[in-house]
Formats: sequence, structure tokens, C-alpha cells
Amino acid sequence: MESEIELGREMSAHSRTPVSKFLYHNVDLPDGRRTSNGQLMAERAGVRQAVELLQSGIQRGGSILDLGCLEGGYSVEFARSMPESQVTGVEVRPRNFDRCERLANECGLENLSFVNEDVLDTSLTADGVFCGGLLYHLENPAQFLLTLRRMARKLVVINTHYSVEFGPQLNKLSEVVENDGCKGRWYTEFPDDETFRRRGEFPLSAWSNRRSFWLLRKEIIRRMTEVGFRDVVDYGLAFDKTGYNRMTITGRTD
Repeated sequence: MESEIELGREMSAHSRTPVSKFLYHNVDLPDGRRTSNGQLMAERAGVRQAVELLQSGIQRGGSILDLGCLEGGYSVEFARSMPESQVTGVEVRPRNFDRCERLANECGLENLSFVNEDVLDTSLTADGVFCGGLLYHLENPAQFLLTLRRMARKLVVINTHYSVEFGPQLNKLSEVVENDGCKGRWYTEFPDDETFRRRGEFPLSAWSNRRSFWLLRKEIIRRMTEVGFRDVVDYGLAFDKTGYNRMTITGRTD
């Protein structure tokens, strides 16, 4: 999980002037401007992997949901890479959603739209669902995996942090406990009521909860199978630059 301080350092390490104060998603705009100074979304390994998994996992022209889409960068790259597919980004935080709408207007992609909704409340469904950087921001991720099963008509692609059962743990993670029938560790999103009240100012944090539950890797796999995903594939382990464990996993529903 990246802090806004780390993001600021990443942005200041490049010289090109951004078009506006996007914190995280650097997108090439049609007129040659960019939304930030970080690495281009189209060049990120995680974006390329998500595009490839969606392209191979749903039929050409199938619809795509990008849940908790932050500033909309993944959604734009999905729409550009799969022009026959209708791509919908879902983002609850008003400041982030404003940037998503800015991207939609600037990019002019007819197959791209954004909705300002909480993923916990949305009734949207799609052939392919991308859940990136979201699961570990939820208080009941095991329950949300069931929601994902209902949302995805064919495929879900999940990119998430997870906790480990043994070994050294990074700051803010609790001891291993059980929550909603699954083992994991609690992570503090907001330390007090005042910070939670100002949650709109923290674009890389949870929205509805002060703490989130990081499932163990094996529990994510078990729970996905339990709620009805088939052909569950774990694409291996990785660490992001913050040092937390991260994984990409897919499951089919058709």
C-alpha cells in the first residue's frame, strides 16, 4: 500500500509537467499531454497483465467492470486495448471520481464510462470484473468474494495484498485472527474518528471502514472456490515497493 508521500516522490522524479494533479495514474491524453509525471499506465506490468487476462478470459466485445478504479487509469487502458468492450469504472470517493470524469472527457472513448458508487452497494454486473487494490481495503473481504461471484458473468481478475501466517510482519498488521470464517490480519486504515471523518482526503484508503482485513493467501484461494469460482489460478507471489505481499488471482464463473 502506497502513501501519498511516496507517490509525491515518484511524481517529482520525472521532469514532464502533468496536466493536473493526478496522484497515481499517469495516462497519455490524445493531445499529447499526460495526467501525471509517473510511469505511464500503459507501460505498467500490472496493467499489461490485467489486459492480457481479460482479453483471454472473456469473449471479444464482452463488458468489463473496474471496481474501485481510483483515478480511472486502468479503465482507460482496458477501453483502449479492447475497443469492442464496454468498460465501466466504479469509484466512490468524490475527488477520485472527478479525475475519472476528467479522463473520460479528455480521452473521448465511446466505450468508457464511470459511475460514482460504492462497490459494496452497486448492482452492476459484467462479463469480466477487475478488482485491483480493493479487496484488502474491506472489513469483510470473504463476503465480498461472494459478491464478486455474483458480479462476474465469466471471469474475475483480483490483484491484492494478502497477509502471511508466519514470519515477520510489517507495521499496522495484527496477529492472525479469524474474521467471517477466514484467517487473516487486521490493518488499521484510520486510527481515530477524526481521520475517518476526513477519509475523502486520503485517496488510497478504505471508504466505509476504519480497519480492513487482509486475508491469508491460502484463504483467498479457498474462499474463492467455496463461493463457486472454478478454474482458480494463482499467478504467483510478489512484493510491491512498499514491501507488502501481493498476488494476482483469477476465477471463472461460466
